[in-house]
Amino acid sequence: MTSKDEIGQIEQSTRQLAIKLREVIEQSMEMAKNLSDAGTGLADSANRASDASEQITDAVGEISNGAVSQAESVEDSANNTEQIGKNIEEIADNVT
Repeated sequence: MTSKDEIGQIEQSTRQLAIKLREVIEQSMEMAKNLSDAGTGLADSANRASDASEQITDAVGEISNGAVSQAESVEDSANNTEQIGKNIEEIADNVT
């Protein structure tokens, strides 16, 4: 009779162990899924940040190109104005 009780206790303990192991495995699987979802979200955020950074870089490049173009136009205008002044002086010298 003692051996049946001991075997019964072992059987009950084994079932409890199996239940606990199943719970641990299920929790581990849920945590792995949550971690995977978080990783995917983080990757998406990183991609969006990278895209935004590229757009900012492009915008800064366009602004820089526009500033260079304006500077060149101002320089051309200054040269043209200087040339007009010289032409006016030359005309004035020829008239007198």
